[in-house]
Amino acid sequence: MLAVWPPKVLSLTLIASFSGTVWRDRAIRARLAHAEIPMMPRLLTVGIAALPIAISVLAATALLRA
Repeated sequence: MLAVWPPKVLSLTLIASFSGTVWRDRAIRARLAHAEIPMMPRLLTVGIAALPIAISVLAATALLRA
């Protein structure tokens, strides 16, 4: 029988990592607010990060119930 804790740790780490990505995007945008640099729309960047967060949350929920 395989250990269940490695996937649990991985999914929780992914949640933290992708959440950090959203936080970092906010910080970078605040610093570049006055720059003349074309950026992707905020909704798109947050949406790209939200998808793996949602998948990781679902995986963590399924694994923690196992």
